[in-house]
Amino acid sequence: MRIKKFIANTMKEGREMIEQELGKEAIILSSRNAKLPSGGAVIELVAALDDKTVNTQPKANIYQNSSMLSSSKETIANEINTKLISEITSLKSMVMQVADNVKYRHTGTMTETMARVYKILRNSDISEEFALEITGRIAIKGYANDYKQAIDEARQIIMNRLTFANPIKQSPARQIAMFYGPTGCGKTTSLIKLALVCKLLYKANILIVSADTYKVGGIEQLQTLASISGIAFTAVYNPQDLRDVVKNETAYDMIMIDTVGQNPNNRENMDILHDYAKAAAPDLRMLVLSATTSESALLNTIDKFQPFGINSTIVTKVDESSGMGNITSAMVQRKIPMAYFSTGQKIPEDLELADSDKLNEYLLIV
Repeated sequence: MRIKKFIANTMKEGREMIEQELGKEAIILSSRNAKLPSGGAVIELVAALDDKTVNTQPKANIYQNSSMLSSSKETIANEINTKLISEITSLKSMVMQVADNVKYRHTGTMTETMARVYKILRNSDISEEFALEITGRIAIKGYANDYKQAIDEARQIIMNRLTFANPIKQSPARQIAMFYGPTGCGKTTSLIKLALVCKLLYKANILIVSADTYKVGGIEQLQTLASISGIAFTAVYNPQDLRDVVKNETAYDMIMIDTVGQNPNNRENMDILHDYAKAAAPDLRMLVLSATTSESALLNTIDKFQPFGINSTIVTKVDESSGMGNITSAMVQRKIPMAYFSTGQKIPEDLELADSDKLNEYLLIV
């Protein structure tokens, strides 16, 4: 005896399913109305067939002929998906709320205006410590409820803590400029921009020297850019080569040296860079930093390169950054002057002098 349960929309459909599955000899043992999880009504049938009379014809798939079952499965799947999406969205919202509570946890004790200014500072990547100092000084000045005065005062406090280096100037004596920076900071492009500016502005006779023999295509890239710009170029492969170039190439007004982009945490590579620096004895030591780098990474980079006697910085990728708070906080803490901003890939148009007015354009996301 074979006994099997069937679910159908109607009794007629149920009988047809039983005949197709068990054959015409099958008998219905019971039937009852039932409800699906989605709320729909169906008929549940229990049928039986004596094994001796089983039809040997291929059995049909009962689900192929039940539009109700197919529809109900799809409905259940959609309900599950909708619920999952709702739960994920809710979870994301909770995570964002927790992150905001951590990031802005000090705003609970501030006036509405001060809380607004504090959020602007933090969203612009100003460090928590510096943002608290700024809002505290604004409150002391009596601007805790005046947004315009408060945001203007915030900008002024930041500018008063920063220093800006003078641009490269024409000199009767030959100048040697050496460019330092971590991998991918935009050092090579910044060098060629500055070289072209000096050539056009001062009619200077410039020699570009590449000591970047580690990066694949590094020398070729700089050589091509120098050739297009009509600037003399040479490559060196060790500190002695560089020492010879500095000693013998006396006809140039300026020698600009591109060093290999280094991981500042690699002691061996930094030692090699020190050897190049001793060989060149540069007058200008420029550190190239990306505006898209986190404050902690910037501070680490500055600390590792400061032993080279860095006297100015070029901030690159300014156009790609979301505010300049990270750079500003790092510069305030390490007291290193900014000389230039690189705001794009155009040579030399996208190189600007760094000053308070220009920084104000990029500093805060208001």
